[in-house]
Amino acid sequence: MHAIRGDAHEEIRAHFGSLEAWQAIGDWSTFDVPQPSRVPSLLDHGYDEDLPATAWDADLYRDAADFRGGGLITGDVTRGDIATPLAWTCAHGHIFAASLRLGLTAGHWCPECVRDSANYEAQAEGNALLAQLFSSGAPAML
Repeated sequence: MHAIRGDAHEEIRAHFGSLEAWQAIGDWSTFDVPQPSRVPSLLDHGYDEDLPATAWDADLYRDAADFRGGGLITGDVTRGDIATPLAWTCAHGHIFAASLRLGLTAGHWCPECVRDSANYEAQAEGNALLAQLFSSGAPAML
């Protein structure tokens, strides 16, 4: 409500989608409890998840980074080493370090971008992994 009272458009958009969407909420008599789909759906993570980590190589690392709109900066990588931090760049040019365990199996990516949740939809324009969460036109619950 602080965003509404302060007419903070970016915050209103992050919380409700728009001021109009907030105004259309109604009261409890019009509230329908959201029901998640019972049909499982899986996200594409930008690499072959069926491959064992021991088979992962620099091409897979580059493909996964490209899928997220970024790149692998580290030039010399060891096949199957998922613990050593590597240097990466995100779609917005931030440079960060993350191991493959952190970036691919745990789902973390750019620590700068993840802090900017109000901008996730714009980030999704350059990040195919994140874009899957916005495919319905409304942000998925993260």
